[in-house]
Amino acid sequence: AVVSSVYARATRNCYWVGALWAAALRAADRANAGGEALTALYKKALGAGMQTADDYMEVCLAHLDGLRRAAAVAAAAGAAAAG
Repeated sequence: AVVSSVYARATRNCYWVGALWAAALRAADRANAGGEALTALYKKALGAGMQTADDYMEVCLAHLDGLRRAAAVAAAAGAAAAG
């Protein structure tokens, strides 16, 4: 809860920094935020008005890392249930 509030304040005050948005996405993923919360944060980051394409790429890669982890967890759960 503390980490998410710190990232919320940081991204509100420095909305143009892609590294902050990427770190916020990864922190939310580590905190097991729901898929809807991660998607909302991702969309908010994309609409924030970052300055360079590299910033957008960093945010997209952070989002994809979260999706990849969620897919791996789902696959492992499916394999455990089947076996």
